[in-house]
Amino acid sequence: MRGNNKTILHFLTLSVSVLAISLPASAQNTEPALRQADPGRVEQQLPSPDFNLKDDIPDIRIPGGAAVKAPEGAENVMVTLREIHFEGVTVYGPGQLKPLYADKIGEKIALTEVFAIANELTLKYRNDGYVLTQVVVPPQTIDNGIVRLQVVEGFIDKVSVQGDESNGAQLVRDLASKLSNTGPVNIRELERSLLLINDLPGVSARSVLSPSRDVTGAADLTIFIDRDPYDGLVAADNYGSKYLGAFQTSGALTLNSPFGWNEAITIQAAVTPSYGDKMELGYVALGYSQPLNAHGTSLELAASMSTTAPGYTLEEFDVEGQSGFISVGLRQSIIRTRELNWSARLSFDARDVETKNNVDPITKDDRIRALRVGTRASFLDSFLGLGMNTWDLEISHGLDVFNSSHDGDADLSRLEAEDNFWKVEAEMQRLQRLYGPINLLVGVKGQWATDALYSSEEMGLGGFATGYGRGYDPSEISGDDAVAAKVEIQFNNALQFPFVETSQLYGFYDVGTVWNKDAATTDIKRDSIASTGVGTRFGLPHALTADLALAIPMTRDVETDEGGHDMRIFFSIGKSF
Repeated sequence: MRGNNKTILHFLTLSVSVLAISLPASAQNTEPALRQADPGRVEQQLPSPDFNLKDDIPDIRIPGGAAVKAPEGAENVMVTLREIHFEGVTVYGPGQLKPLYADKIGEKIALTEVFAIANELTLKYRNDGYVLTQVVVPPQTIDNGIVRLQVVEGFIDKVSVQGDESNGAQLVRDLASKLSNTGPVNIRELERSLLLINDLPGVSARSVLSPSRDVTGAADLTIFIDRDPYDGLVAADNYGSKYLGAFQTSGALTLNSPFGWNEAITIQAAVTPSYGDKMELGYVALGYSQPLNAHGTSLELAASMSTTAPGYTLEEFDVEGQSGFISVGLRQSIIRTRELNWSARLSFDARDVETKNNVDPITKDDRIRALRVGTRASFLDSFLGLGMNTWDLEISHGLDVFNSSHDGDADLSRLEAEDNFWKVEAEMQRLQRLYGPINLLVGVKGQWATDALYSSEEMGLGGFATGYGRGYDPSEISGDDAVAAKVEIQFNNALQFPFVETSQLYGFYDVGTVWNKDAATTDIKRDSIASTGVGTRFGLPHALTADLALAIPMTRDVETDEGGHDMRIFFSIGKSF
């Protein structure tokens, strides 16, 4: 099975179902604990690899174009170049090619230089992506210094798909057929079609361009398809908290096109070991993704359920919760190339959450309905050396539909929460190659809201898996508005062991601040955390991965750690298949 491991549930980038908890004044000292036990942030402490968005670069084999050679003795034939007339040019407008030979106009040159100009023009075409184009010097008599060049703008005549007999092969053919008989072929158009094919669940594509036997100047495209029936991951780590269980196990499985429609069906589950008569955390999520056309549009459905029974200092309050979440959305690929990927998404989700405890007689009930629109881009650049950038932006708006909660309801998780909230979330990350095996990762993440939010809509900081506040427990602090930053220095393959295939040493520092709009006093309106640490990541045989880190909370005491700022040890191990 494919070894690349990214998110198995890209639908989990939408918020999952939540449990919002609050207690009366007699138990206000438990509020920080209740915040951390909120299962609305479960995804922050779970591995969430995505097998659907792949960064595999499809293999494209292109026939090499030989440079045109001047005939023997051409160096002795001299001509005063007055002008060049082109035949067959459709890609460029008048004058766009002239700068390549303008310095030769009016000069007496050898015939070999005419052939050199033809080769330089071919190189321009190919550098601009027209990899099948060839500029040739046809037989001619040069009169009055006017040279004629023939431009063969190569195109794809026939497209064939091999190795795929499933029902889903029609979509592959539709994606590929967009390339045939559409004029001069550009490598970017070819890459987009092949990358969209490669993005189909379980699909690996490679292509071969070969000269057409029937049409002069054309090529035939053959696409070879391999399909994997499933992808999966199992993992264990101690990224949780004492309230919902520090040690957690999880698993995820994606079935690739089981019905032959290029669909992906994904299920993920997570539990924390139970040491009493109740399971502290149980979580299951189901996702369905379906390509809709040959233009990169897909339908995404998601649902999840979670139950919580927090332990540790919350056990005496008998806190219990259950939540459900459903979402329907569309995703559109706008640009898909090797260097730049840009997509947009639109979704509607509904969350129903009920929580209770033995102190508050009111059962908390959040019924959240929200419309979300977002965009994501990842791109390579050469600024200060090779760098990989990822940008993500999402705008959410609460809606008063389908029996949603209303402003002022007595059973809300936060009494001042607005049902028609607006919020903006954004994150930017850059991985910069510094020197040889040394990389630098920097990231900034933030959220801004117009009003006080439901508990599940707040931004939480803390948790090793989040990258922001790695020395703390998940959602150590949370707020309506928030900003956080991180920096990580990476040393690749610094450790060499017989059983280690890849290794990475890293050191990190992160910091973040949250603000709450419903805070009663200035003292509790703002909160912040910062942490630092070192660790190592391993790639092991049989698709095993491991991460071991030491982290130090620097500012705020860890809520569940009596040592406050003591160094903490985090680990994870996973296997993909």
